[in-house]
Amino acid sequence: MPFPILRTPFVVLSEIISFLEPNEIVSASFCSKDVGRLLKRHYEQRKPLEWRLSMIDYDAMGRVSIKTSKDCKPIIVILAKHISQFKGHTLEDHTNGYEREFASSKRPVLYFNDQVLGTKWIVDYVTGLLTREVFSKRL
Repeated sequence: MPFPILRTPFVVLSEIISFLEPNEIVSASFCSKDVGRLLKRHYEQRKPLEWRLSMIDYDAMGRVSIKTSKDCKPIIVILAKHISQFKGHTLEDHTNGYEREFASSKRPVLYFNDQVLGTKWIVDYVTGLLTREVFSKRL
């Protein structure tokens, strides 16, 4: 039976969110619109000042990572790839413009027809979710 996380008291919910790693926050935001709104409200009120967002855009992949104050190693939170790298699917079948994959990694991977627009989309998504601006870019 699933745990009804949205029905927990606010103080408990705030503590649960504070234990999440950046990649877990972004993954959880895809669960439902309610969870996404909850996380966005949480980080609008409590901005983690030590977090630094970085965007990296390669030929075949874009990614957003976050450096925390705990260690200097960046945590990759989301990836954007071209749809040609997704096994046996075409994007015409999907109405939302992208295809998600969670099974192969600890972070969501989104597949787009246009990888550049996909990279822009994931950067906008993470900056909007965490209310942080991109600190560094590598192209």
